[in-house]
Amino acid sequence: MKREKGRGEVLFSECTAVSNERFSKHPDNTPASCAKRLEFQFPARVEAISSGRYRYIDIWRCVAGQDVDSPLALCDYRSIETTDLCNIDIVYPHFSEEGYELTYSPTHRWFYKKGMSKDDAVLFKLGDNLTTAAQSTPHAAFIDPSASENRKRASIEVRAIIIG
Repeated sequence: MKREKGRGEVLFSECTAVSNERFSKHPDNTPASCAKRLEFQFPARVEAISSGRYRYIDIWRCVAGQDVDSPLALCDYRSIETTDLCNIDIVYPHFSEEGYELTYSPTHRWFYKKGMSKDDAVLFKLGDNLTTAAQSTPHAAFIDPSASENRKRASIEVRAIIIG
């Protein structure tokens, strides 16, 4: 995985430490929960929106600076099987839905942006109603043994819907 930044490129490092059971490995949403969330958020427009393509995305940013103890890793969707996904219930005070947890497999390919600064952000997919596209991006924090400082991770994220 890479993204362009100015004239150069920022490479994502492969990560093998995500098997740690301390952190949840998950893609957040299921296709059914994306549809239910659309009904919840846009009750008057759900039919019109769902007749076309829509995607749920996450924009994640580390606000603690570089060398955090547990950075965010992203799993290559092409390395997972549907049998690796287990349904879970997600219950909020005003809303409930289902999500996925990702079971461990040695075939999963995980990547992270080493040394991510406060100015960097990662955009990844949480759901897509186009069934021929990658459906989501499993993600997890992991303990980075190469972190030179004992800086605790602090992050912020924003979720958005792309319609069309």
